[in-house]
Amino acid sequence: MNALPSPPSSPSARLQRKTSRQALRQNSRRTKSPYRIVAIEVGAKLGVNLLLAIAAGVALVRLVPYNISQQAKLAELQAETNRAEERVNLLQESFNRYFDPYQVNIIMQEESNRISENQRRIIFLQPEQPLPPAP
Repeated sequence: MNALPSPPSSPSARLQRKTSRQALRQNSRRTKSPYRIVAIEVGAKLGVNLLLAIAAGVALVRLVPYNISQQAKLAELQAETNRAEERVNLLQESFNRYFDPYQVNIIMQEESNRISENQRRIIFLQPEQPLPPAP
């Protein structure tokens, strides 16, 4: 028969028992602590991500009105640019027309009452009495 040795009753044996009990307790704590550590780590990550998400949301809420006002200004500037481009195109056409040597006589007639030598002036008058019908 295998008999278990009886525990020694000396003080050093008691100290060894205490340390072995403490080791068992630490081992049991270690088996529980990985879950606790993981839970704390996950909680910390969630908390930091939540703070970052809130900060991003607040920043977006502040930027939306600014973006809308900038888009309105951009639309206004584009409309003004379109008007200026139309005006520039008209001025360019008029500039080209006034400096075209082939159109000098036409422009002279438009700007003044002068006509060229080979043309006659025709003036239309309103008849005072209606003309009789043709037979």
